[in-house]
Amino acid sequence: MRPPLCAQSIASWRCTATAAALGVRRHGCASIASVSLVRGASAEVVRDFVRYHRRIGVRAIMLFFDDPAETDARAAAEAVDGVTAVACDEAFWMRRLRTSTIVRHRSVLPVFEDVAAHWRTEVQSRQSLCVEAAAEVAAAANLEWLVHIDIDEAILPGTIPIGEYLAAFPASVEQVLLPNHEAQPQSASIERWMREVTTFKV
Repeated sequence: MRPPLCAQSIASWRCTATAAALGVRRHGCASIASVSLVRGASAEVVRDFVRYHRRIGVRAIMLFFDDPAETDARAAAEAVDGVTAVACDEAFWMRRLRTSTIVRHRSVLPVFEDVAAHWRTEVQSRQSLCVEAAAEVAAAANLEWLVHIDIDEAILPGTIPIGEYLAAFPASVEQVLLPNHEAQPQSASIERWMREVTTFKV
């Protein structure tokens, strides 16, 4: 049985054990990409997010900026190695709609139709199109896992490096759901979420 991931202060996270020490069969380290649709985050928040996830072993971070005018935040992301920052301007969406498998097969599933029809007004529809784009990039780069998280979220690997944790699953496993621990800011003045928040709701 694999140990669960656990919540703790993001700012103080340190890996303290190996997968083998906790009884997880080690198969090496999985290659991981992440994808996020970003809007309304400061350059400092974006910088903290990408540095943290690069530090814990996420090889490729793809950030799609829902507001292409947020150039400072996008520049902060681009300054970190392993990060791709995409401005979701009109040209981006037109290219995405032309090449999207979801849009091409919109009649197959109601959720596909929703994405194709409501991408301008529904954030989740735009997220779906960005995740699809990131999946294509990750597959072309032979990355094994793609994690979808928001800019105010973080992967918390607990005591096991996330690459080792995911590598322990057999190839037949196509999806892993990780527990969600929602940050509870102690003050409205908190600006750098990943550095300042220390309490979480399980």
